[in-house]
Amino acid sequence: MNVPTSIDVYGGSSGLGLELLHHLHRPRVRPAVTALARWTAEQSRNLPPAFYTGRTGVQLFLAQAQLAAEAAGMHEETRPGHPALPDRAPDGGPPEADLIAGAAGTGLGRLLLARHAHRAGHSHAAHRHLAVAADCERMLASGTARLTPAGPDTAGRAALHEGIAHGEAGVACFLLEYGGVTGDKDAISRSERAAAHLAAVTPDIIAAATGPGATRRYGSWCRGLAGIGTVLVRAAERLDEPGYLGPARRAARACAALAPRMPLVTQCCGLAGVGELMVDVAEASGSEEFWDAAETTALLILSRSGGTWSRPVFPDTGLAGPSATWAGGSAGVLAFFRRLRDRGGPRLGRVT
Repeated sequence: MNVPTSIDVYGGSSGLGLELLHHLHRPRVRPAVTALARWTAEQSRNLPPAFYTGRTGVQLFLAQAQLAAEAAGMHEETRPGHPALPDRAPDGGPPEADLIAGAAGTGLGRLLLARHAHRAGHSHAAHRHLAVAADCERMLASGTARLTPAGPDTAGRAALHEGIAHGEAGVACFLLEYGGVTGDKDAISRSERAAAHLAAVTPDIIAAATGPGATRRYGSWCRGLAGIGTVLVRAAERLDEPGYLGPARRAARACAALAPRMPLVTQCCGLAGVGELMVDVAEASGSEEFWDAAETTALLILSRSGGTWSRPVFPDTGLAGPSATWAGGSAGVLAFFRRLRDRGGPRLGRVT
């Protein structure tokens, strides 16, 4: 298997490590995580502050592995610092707002770091992370950080404007978590408006996804209903509004219809992301319909794999070989299979 050479969450060692941390009960996993964390901490990379593609996600993995300083051979005061939030995009425009590389994702990562620091008894660090998350929320509320225009709609773009990776659902995802963690009334109001808007546009996206010749990308986590549905499930939980489960269920059914046409098994653009939505909806609603759909999705993934039934090898997004990454490889597939086996449980990016 190709070991990732980048160190971020999306396509590197930190995403692999964050999933392996859920499997420390297996004898060979703990030394593998130790080695992976040590290697990750020793790298010198110029990363932005983002969660999925930047330093914040790396810090989360190292913090959870409890090797941030030890693996790098550093004292606390000499660890790499927290990158400042950008005031401009690389092209000179406003800073990015999205979940993958922008303020929404950075804020989400900081909430996760704050949760970890609080549980470890490091109250000062927890407050520091929450302060950065608050800065991210203010950037979004003021319009300082904006979603980058994605250009004209085309069939292949699916719901990119509304999706979780680079669209409105990703911003709503962070706002829901921030409001839930902090109890900030203004932030909760903004999350309520974001969730209501997402629910309002979902029926049109479902209609487009189920129309003749609809692109299979409507089923994806990054730009389709698998990501949007996940945020609607979270809205039902965070806002105590079970009505959001209705559009989430309909989104899941649309994904189930698209799944047999989806060639990729991965989280970001493939079947693992669909399976995660099925688990989310099943866990929230208690409906066997969606546990059955999750199992069907798992069988589709296995049918697209190489190797043997007991030791499958999952193709990456290039379909020419495997990779170990979260977004485009086996770590993301493993995350779905773990949650299906456990009938729920922790999911990357969810603050619990």
